[in-house]
Amino acid sequence: MKKSILYIAAMLVASAGFTSCDDDFEQAPLEDFIPHATMQANTTLQELKETFHQDVNFYGTQVGTKANGEHYIVTGRIVSSDEAGNIFKKIAIEDETGGVIFSINATKMYQTYRYGQMLVVDVTGMWYGNYGSGVQIGGIPDGDPNTQAPSRMAESIWTAQAQTDGLANVDKLKIYELTVEEALALHDDPTTLLQWQGRLVRVNGVHFETPGKELAVSGQTNNTSYILDDNGRKLAINTSGYSTFWNTKAPKGTGSVLAVLTNYTSGWQLQLNNVEGLEGFTPWVDEPEKEPDPVGSFDVNFESGSIPEGWKNVTLEGNKDWYVTSFSNNFYAAMTGYKGTAPFDSWLVSQPVDAAMMAAKTLTFDTQVNGYGSTTTTFEVYLLDNADPAKAKKTKLECTLATPPASGYSSWANSGNVSLAAAKGKFYIGWRYAATADANFATWCVDNIKVQ
Repeated sequence: MKKSILYIAAMLVASAGFTSCDDDFEQAPLEDFIPHATMQANTTLQELKETFHQDVNFYGTQVGTKANGEHYIVTGRIVSSDEAGNIFKKIAIEDETGGVIFSINATKMYQTYRYGQMLVVDVTGMWYGNYGSGVQIGGIPDGDPNTQAPSRMAESIWTAQAQTDGLANVDKLKIYELTVEEALALHDDPTTLLQWQGRLVRVNGVHFETPGKELAVSGQTNNTSYILDDNGRKLAINTSGYSTFWNTKAPKGTGSVLAVLTNYTSGWQLQLNNVEGLEGFTPWVDEPEKEPDPVGSFDVNFESGSIPEGWKNVTLEGNKDWYVTSFSNNFYAAMTGYKGTAPFDSWLVSQPVDAAMMAAKTLTFDTQVNGYGSTTTTFEVYLLDNADPAKAKKTKLECTLATPPASGYSSWANSGNVSLAAAKGKFYIGWRYAATADANFATWCVDNIKVQ
């Protein structure tokens, strides 16, 4: 509330400065800047939910009028914010009986519908339903008939039927303190499962299952991490890869999570309004990675399902990295620009090798490629004297690579015996994927890498 009043006061002072030469100027009273709803609520959120709830995973039903012809009008305080981009095109409100979530085809709603502000909504004509057992109010259901649920309502419908009332006052927010055990018990009871969706909760005494892991993958909408209590009971946190804090690493230690409580078929999901909702934890700080000792040979086939320990994923340009995948029970490393942002310059860099420890000084590996009609993608292999290709002296290695077919993937092609005679002291092998803007990007795959 203090921030809102200070903001309005600053506007008044600024306007006075522009018109100070006019002795007759009169400032508008502060009250003129405070919104007041003209509608009055006649239904609690729990009454609304009990009237239109169906115990199915997906459905949508239009909210009509009451028996006496009145519209269903609800009110509640806003407990969500889309400013950080984690809660997207949604507004959650709660009253003394429970919470609910509205789905709206609009962005930057935090600028008008502020966290901690009262909201009055005429729900009649909107659609009430479940998406994966999660309650939401929106527009006409669309999409797959088996998973139809309220869609995002048009912004024009929302602005015509929703009114803010007074200034935002975060001091009046009701925050429900829970343990993991208490939250899980609420989910087990159908009555409280319905009631608690959309409420602002603080889950206390928890730690992250995977401290140090980023909360989301960039550009991936739904990413799940878990918080646990001391007995191993867990709750899910859902983080968007489009949020401003997607790359925040799960902190260490014990703390609390302040978030909006939502439901999906698999259970409760906590939606952070912002990263400040992680309270009392110790921020994760990466310790300097210790490079493994150089070897005289290695044999890597990626059957572990991940990039081997001691190897590096180095991205100099773009937002795509090398990854390990499988086809027909064969694991291999791959890189593609698909769904990424060009240009790309991504390297898969081997563990260090000591030339003095080598017997044959040769390299062999297999490649496969799907060209997808790419005209700019290049794939090369280099001898490096530094694990960071940006700092390394590079010697391009001549080798046989797979040839992109007219469509689909090529057969696997062996590189032949690639000479490493030029290697001196400690060195690395780097597989480089590069591309500039293109209609499509090739996918390159590497497997069965041997240095001896």
